[in-house]
Amino acid sequence: MSSGLIGSIYKNAQALNYHQRNVEINGNNLANVNNPEYARQRTLLKNGYMTGSRYGLETSAIESDGLEHLRDKLLDNQITKQISTTESLKEQAELVNLMTAVIAEEIRRAEEPQSLDGAQEEQIDTGTISRAIDRFFNSWHELSADPNNIAAKQVVYSETEAMIQTFSVTGERLTNLKTNFETLSADANDKIDSLLNEIAQLNTLISKTEFINQGQAVTYRDDRQAAIEELATYMDVTVSEDPLVNGAVTIKSGSTDFELINAATGRTGEKFEDQATSVLSTGGKLHAYAQVTSATGSLTNLITSLTKLTSTIVTEVNTAYTGFLAGTTIATLAFGTGINKASDIAASASTSSSGANDIALAVAEIKDKTHTGLDEMNMIDYLSSKVAEFGSQGKLINDSLDHQTDILDSLKNNRQSVSGVSIDEEVANMMANQRAFQASSRVITTIDSLLDLVVNGLIR
Repeated sequence: MSSGLIGSIYKNAQALNYHQRNVEINGNNLANVNNPEYARQRTLLKNGYMTGSRYGLETSAIESDGLEHLRDKLLDNQITKQISTTESLKEQAELVNLMTAVIAEEIRRAEEPQSLDGAQEEQIDTGTISRAIDRFFNSWHELSADPNNIAAKQVVYSETEAMIQTFSVTGERLTNLKTNFETLSADANDKIDSLLNEIAQLNTLISKTEFINQGQAVTYRDDRQAAIEELATYMDVTVSEDPLVNGAVTIKSGSTDFELINAATGRTGEKFEDQATSVLSTGGKLHAYAQVTSATGSLTNLITSLTKLTSTIVTEVNTAYTGFLAGTTIATLAFGTGINKASDIAASASTSSSGANDIALAVAEIKDKTHTGLDEMNMIDYLSSKVAEFGSQGKLINDSLDHQTDILDSLKNNRQSVSGVSIDEEVANMMANQRAFQASSRVITTIDSLLDLVVNGLIR
């Protein structure tokens, strides 16, 4: 280390570099003040040392010892886990609300402009499945009071047609929901592939950057954390950093802790679609889709319940009136082969008595009967119980989502207090560094003047 004026110039030149670097970091922090993915940075000061010389003890020059990345790994991991749980609940809430709407909202002609036989929207008035069933059986009750009235038969025919259409529309909507869920799952797999590739590439960049200085790839680390948190919206994620691989992380997921990325070797497999059945996600959108569409999921249960209801209606009505209805599912419910118009409807099996109404009465009485296949309830009560079940499920999920959102927001606020950028703090630091820079410049200028004076004085 040089002493005297030359040594002072050297030390102040080092100080200029240090303060200039600080100003650059302050500016970068301020530029990212509204970037939630950014963790603020701070220049570390290298520990100085003192040496003896003929002038006495002298200090070393001020130097930067790298960057401090103010990111809390524990908070990051907690937030990642809570994102998975929150996203799963959010998606489940939306999907359950959609399914509830399918069986609970009114299906109006503005939404379904034509009936099965092409009648215009104003000709048929349909509503919920419950209402359609109720009106169907009520029309038979009215026919039983006047079994020869062709107008009453027309009402039975129209209400049967309306019930069939209501079931058909509901079935179509459930089929569309199932198709949409399958599309969502496929899209999710593609996005997961993209994110896993991105994380693996960032692992490589971080390892190369930090081959010499650990923790210096701060921008890459911010980008990787953002990708990990986006991945957590699709699936549960467990992250562990391997100190032997220069900052690279291993990513695992699911109840089986399936390894998707290895810190040392990179991504496991090429397509997530081939790994999905092994992962068994416990969080994120994939978990929500599985909860809804699995063999025991809510969508499957809904379709099963409506199939039971349809099968019961067909069986009971055909027991009273052979061949009046056909089909066993909501999608296949239809008139029987011999029922093409209102005049085909018979109120009685007897052809000798013009006032007989045994069929009409038998069908009308089905409305209040309980059925073993419908949990010992009548048809309308059974359907109402299923609607209430989905409503309760939706409320429970929404309540859990509210609580989970509060937890996630609290964690994010805590992280912001640790890693977020404070404008006041950065401006104050920038001003201090600028002043220090100016001071070091002034010292160099003064020394330069002294050297000029000495050199020129000696020449003269």
